[in-house]
Amino acid sequence: MAHDERWLGVLASVSRSLWGEVTPDLRWVSLGLVEDCVVARFAYEGAITEAEREVVSCAETEVIADVHPELSTDFAAVHRPVPMPRELEDGTSSWVYVRRETVA
Repeated sequence: MAHDERWLGVLASVSRSLWGEVTPDLRWVSLGLVEDCVVARFAYEGAITEAEREVVSCAETEVIADVHPELSTDFAAVHRPVPMPRELEDGTSSWVYVRRETVA
């Protein structure tokens, strides 16, 4: 993906949206820009709770406020239990956050 000004703004915005919102169950956040849509997947170890859905919703709202109005957003919480391997989610091409995990 070309790292143009728009992409760098999206990356910075999603990173900021995580400040103070990373919970122990969050394994990773992957990000992509598909045409004019910001795609983010928040991968949680346990079953997705209402509180985690709210974290994702708030992050999406912050990004909407930051980015160009021509961009749409598609943020979602997904269940990815350990030992499921870390992989970029469909529509994503970069990591925003990755939790350290001890390999047994």
